[in-house]
Amino acid sequence: MESTVIPSAGGIAAAAAVGIVPLAFGNLLWDEGFRRGDSHLLAVMAYATPLCSALLLAVLGLESLTWTLGLGALVIVAAGLLSRSD
Repeated sequence: MESTVIPSAGGIAAAAAVGIVPLAFGNLLWDEGFRRGDSHLLAVMAYATPLCSALLLAVLGLESLTWTLGLGALVIVAAGLLSRSD
């Protein structure tokens, strides 16, 4: 068993800042995007971002391509096309 290590106040503050600041900044940009931008495109891009990450991992050989990833890609692309149609 390892001994318990309690982080210092500075370590706790740094961990909180690393988690809170990017989240707050992301929420601010998300809100501005919905207010001033194309909400349909923003929503589709929110789903496409993790898909692009998974595809990049597969291209780099760090993850394998599976049928579920392909199915997810098809659903995201179909939703994006449907959101752009009238």
